[in-house]
Amino acid sequence: QVVAGKHKVKVECNDGVNPVAALQFNFEVFIDNVFPKVTRIYKEGGKLFVVTDESAQCGFTLAEIEGRNGACDFGVDEAGSVSGIDLMSVVPNSGGFRHSANFEEGRNYHIKCEDSLHNQPLGCSIIGTGGEL
Repeated sequence: QVVAGKHKVKVECNDGVNPVAALQFNFEVFIDNVFPKVTRIYKEGGKLFVVTDESAQCGFTLAEIEGRNGACDFGVDEAGSVSGIDLMSVVPNSGGFRHSANFEEGRNYHIKCEDSLHNQPLGCSIIGTGGEL
């Protein structure tokens, strides 16, 4: 198991004939356990747009899902496989930072975003209320 922090690794090779070859290298491990944050939400041309602070995938619900503890009780990876959870489209050439979905006036969008390491919040990343965006 790799832990966060600075590490040194020394490698030695000994073939029994030639002198021992040795190499030491240093490296630092950073562990990303922070979920993406929504930095902006807006509507434009019949679409809802969400901008995140890192490359992400975002899913959303328009209502509470039966048998769940609220509308934000879902995983982004459930989008498309669980009724009522939809995946937002990644806007081309945005590096995964911009996401869009069709916008319906008067609906509440419960949005959750996750990064490539599956970091996501327990609740919603943001709730967008139709008509107020």
